Amino acid sequence: MKKIIGLCFILILLVSGCSKVKLTCTKTENWIHTFDFNQEIIFKKEKMDLVTQTVKITSKKELDEEYTTYKSKEKEYASKDGITFGVDKIEDGLFVSLEIDTEVAGKSDLKEFGFPKDVLDLNIEKIKKKMEDEGYTCK
Repeated sequence: MKKIIGLCFILILLVSGCSKVKLTCTKTENWIHTFDFNQEIIFKKEKMDLVTQTVKITSKKELDEEYTTYKSKEKEYASKDGITFGVDKIEDGLFVSLEIDTEVAGKSDLKEFGFPKDVLDLNIEKIKKKMEDEGYTCK
């Protein structure tokens, strides 16, 4: 009996885990600073569920002004449901992170971050194509 219950539990975990798919896209851009972008999108039942975006900004010059700007955004976004935003100073620059739970975040907040309803409804193949058209490498 314990084996059957254990097998059922494992089966439930496997089935529930199989409905989630992850797409990871990266790109690097060099302007005044170097920007290393990383986007991880979790799809649940073929819909965007959780989006994690990180940017590592490296530079030979000080980034104090940029840090102050991102820090003010961190305070602004702290009260928004489904959105986690952070910025940290690192040895040679800044590390900025944004996590969006698309099921919890408000529609206006999603739109502000580039995720209006028409984008949220795209499947993984269309999102991958859109990201690659923007210069990302996806896997």
